[in-house]
Amino acid sequence: MITCEICKKQFKNNSGLGRHISLTHNMSSKEYYDMYMKKENEGKCKICNEETSFRNWSVGYLEYCSTKCVNLDEDIKKKSKETYFKKHGYNKEKTEKEIMFDSGFYRIYDSGSFKYIYTI
Repeated sequence: MITCEICKKQFKNNSGLGRHISLTHNMSSKEYYDMYMKKENEGKCKICNEETSFRNWSVGYLEYCSTKCVNLDEDIKKKSKETYFKKHGYNKEKTEKEIMFDSGFYRIYDSGSFKYIYTI
């Protein structure tokens, strides 16, 4: 059960509480969230400390103010590289003479261009 922090009425879910807050207390979800649910430092970008957008009861505020800041986060960069490697079997940063298997062809990366050798 979820309890309204203003009048202590209980609700089964966030949707019921949201409707109640809006109709009974004449507040927006964001106003209520800011007063009773917001955590310390929430609503500030992890990278530049600018304000972030409020989404909803479940999510709260976003962690970043923009995609630029998302892309500057070292944890995100690391995760992106790991995911790319798991999916493709090699890193995005190609080195000369790197060989990878691609749909029946070996692709040889050599000095900025691909050379294809059919293998099947």
